[in-house]
Amino acid sequence: MLPPECLAPCLSFFASKLCAQDRVLLVAPPTFDPFCVDVVSTLLAGGVLLVPPDEARNDFFKLAEFARLTSPTVLH
Repeated sequence: MLPPECLAPCLSFFASKLCAQDRVLLVAPPTFDPFCVDVVSTLLAGGVLLVPPDEARNDFFKLAEFARLTSPTVLH
């Protein structure tokens, strides 16, 4: 586990690259460390998290359709 003094600068950096108008497509699984960075930095910036349905996580075409319908501005 990372100590807060290491994580806070990372979250601040990524949040500074986002704005309240950003819509972040959340594709990292919760077990993957970047998930935390995506969620917290988006919320710190006032942005919107777009969480695809479970069936779209393993199906490229369903994920692409979800992205088309939700118009994300950020995808990692």
